Amino acid sequence: MRNRLEKEGFEVWEAQDGEEALAKFKRDDPCFVILELELSKIPGDVLCQTFRMEMKSEVPIMVISANTDEQQIVKVLKMGADDYVTKPFSPDEVVARVEAVLRRTASRCARISYRGITIRPIRGIVKYKGQEISLTNHEFKLLYFLLRHPNQVLTREQLLN
Repeated sequence: MRNRLEKEGFEVWEAQDGEEALAKFKRDDPCFVILELELSKIPGDVLCQTFRMEMKSEVPIMVISANTDEQQIVKVLKMGADDYVTKPFSPDEVVARVEAVLRRTASRCARISYRGITIRPIRGIVKYKGQEISLTNHEFKLLYFLLRHPNQVLTREQLLN
């Protein structure tokens, strides 16, 4: 799946177990989560519930599992998963489902990155090399404007406007 998603232009991070997934989720604030239910240390359904209930995250979550039990599928969807795909699955289908969900939720993921700086304009978040930076409103607006115009010479008037 990783190769297929990267081929489609997605940036992919992986975790080996539930604890690592939770740490990466907190650190990276992803735009989309594909979650395997059968994870060690922290199971996928617990992570799904943690993301939704405790962390109040609205990140789209797709669950992938070999479990085809209808009650399990309904339980996970009620916990907050946006989609549930059973194994075996077609990588093309998973990519299409990811794209479909992102069409509805893309604004939550809007970000601009340049040389280690990442801005999430809708959320008002700025990170430099993964570390969140606190800026005033004016600093944020100026940095956002500069990142939208990389490698351009801008006049004072353009900056003030």
